[in-house]
Parts: sequence; C-alpha cells; structure tokens
Amino acid sequence: MTQSPLSGVEHAQRLWARNAGLQVDDRGYLPDVDQNLFGLLTPPVRAAFGAAGGNELEDAPDRPAKMRALISSSAQAENVFQNWSLYDPPPLGPALGIAGAVTRVEFERRLPTGAPGTPPNLDVVLTLGDGGIVGFESKFTEWMRPSTKQASSVE
Repeated sequence: MTQSPLSGVEHAQRLWARNAGLQVDDRGYLPDVDQNLFGLLTPPVRAAFGAAGGNELEDAPDRPAKMRALISSSAQAENVFQNWSLYDPPPLGPALGIAGAVTRVEFERRLPTGAPGTPPNLDVVLTLGDGGIVGFESKFTEWMRPSTKQASSVE
C-alpha cells in the first residue's frame, strides 16, 4: 500500500518528536505548546496568539490547544518568523523577494477584507518601510486533506 503524502509528513513529525524525547499522544499532540516551538514565545507574540481566538495556546474543553499539534500551521509560522520579529526584520524583504525593507513582523493580525463578517487574522503580517504590508496565511498539511465543505453552485 502506498503511503499518502500526509501520512508521510505526520510520520516524520512523530519521528522528530520521538528523537527529541517528546511524548506525543495518539492524535499527534504534544503535552505543551512550548515543546512544539524552536524558542519560547515572547510576551508580545504570546499576547498576539492569545488575543486572536481560535484556541492556539489554550486547551478547549473538547480538544487541545492547536499549537500543541505536530502539524500546527501556527507553530510553523511562529517557528519561521518569531526570530525575525525580535532582531532584524529588514533582511526578510530581499530573502522573500519583496521590494522594500521589512520594518515590523506581527502575528495573528486582523485585516479587514471588505467582505461581511468578522475579518480574518493572518498568521504573519510584514510591514514595509513604505507602509505597505505583506500577509501570510500559513498552511502545513491542510492542503493535503480532502475538503469537508460542499462547494455551492452558482446559478
């Protein structure tokens, strides 16, 4: 039987955790959010994730905090960008092919879209020296899972 790309990623993440001496439950969650991160969350980054809703950091009655999951997209975004938010964001522009120096890195910033409803939080928003912004919505393995939503037909 051929292994799906998703199961391969999940297997690799479990192997990483095991090699790091971490305990993973049957659903792929670590006991603590900080175990899934390269460094500890700084107070401003922790506050941003905590204020965003979505239970990234806190356990809900029916499931663990999302950032405890080995395949957490928010942990992925934090692991890639938190260090840049602390020290020297300007090199991010050229590294990402963005014309302009990055002056600020934010997590879980709410950006209005003009559509009705609650505006979404983007995982990472880079503010540029000219006032422009570049937003990132991080996806780890979500794109590998079949959609559970039904597409509505347009008449």
